[in-house]
Amino acid sequence: MHLIRRPRSIFVQSLAASVIATSSVADGAFVQLDTTGEEYVLSANRQDEKINLAVSAVANDDSQALALSAMYTLTALPVPGTMRIGPAIRFASENESRRPTSVGLKAVYEYYVPTDFGAVFWLADVSSADSSVLLLGQISLAEPGLSFEASYGQGEDYEESVLAVSKRLGDTQMSARLGYRLQSEALFLGFSYNTY
Repeated sequence: MHLIRRPRSIFVQSLAASVIATSSVADGAFVQLDTTGEEYVLSANRQDEKINLAVSAVANDDSQALALSAMYTLTALPVPGTMRIGPAIRFASENESRRPTSVGLKAVYEYYVPTDFGAVFWLADVSSADSSVLLLGQISLAEPGLSFEASYGQGEDYEESVLAVSKRLGDTQMSARLGYRLQSEALFLGFSYNTY
């Protein structure tokens, strides 16, 4: 079943947007807004030492969804990369009716690889709060300030694949973003602010 136009259909992608190809344990903040013109996705992420706080919100004319998570960063792993784990909560409403609040556990595995041209970044995200799974890959080119991203997410009642490109705006901490959702056939625009 593919209810890919509901907020929860792109909710996992909004969480992916809050993860950037930078040092997985660096302190900083990241804010991003994507829109199709009819739907808005806001993501914010803050890393302070080993605590990661994230919020994501999705809204259109019929529905709204909000998720919060607080994760602890584990760095002593038997494999390269970083693991984060902690509680997550999700609120949603649709057509003026409130859906039950979902509470669960969220786990994120990240692997950042610096290269001569920039970086390669991999992510796997699992949350029991909305029964979702997300896989994401990103290649960053340092010299032109470009990043290319592909992600796939699925949950109880959706499935979506996303392709996106981001361009850093000069020497600022801002980037412009353009992307496409394959299943819903929707183009989106966005921007981000990154202090990592």
